Amino acid sequence: MATVNSNVYDAQLKAGIVFSQGVTDATLHCVTATYEANSTAANTVVNLFKLPKNVVIQNFVVAFDALGTGTSVDIGDAGDVDKYVDGATTTSAGSAVGVLPDGLGYIIGTDTEHDDTIVTAKILGAAATGTIKVTCYYSM
Repeated sequence: MATVNSNVYDAQLKAGIVFSQGVTDATLHCVTATYEANSTAANTVVNLFKLPKNVVIQNFVVAFDALGTGTSVDIGDAGDVDKYVDGATTTSAGSAVGVLPDGLGYIIGTDTEHDDTIVTAKILGAAATGTIKVTCYYSM
């Protein structure tokens, strides 16, 4: 079995760095928004919440009712509607946990062309009816 290193581990080896408690401490926060869809049309964008600039995205949890046949949801922002979650299938009740690679570790406020502080959900596929609940975990 092979052993390989991440970019952080390689950098630590090269610089002789061992993280101390103060280096790795960050305060983890979360915000949860709920949207009650009532025959909400496909391609509707729902503004969920606004995040402060300079926070770092750590994770998302999206929970939903069965929203209807052929429905799914993206989670993103004005610059990239599926930056965090891409096409979570919502035809049956369930949840999606995790964030896409481009969204993980993303620093809010770094998009100079779009307002990336407003996290959005986009209804896809068909009209949706039911509850969508989104929790974002971020560090400061």
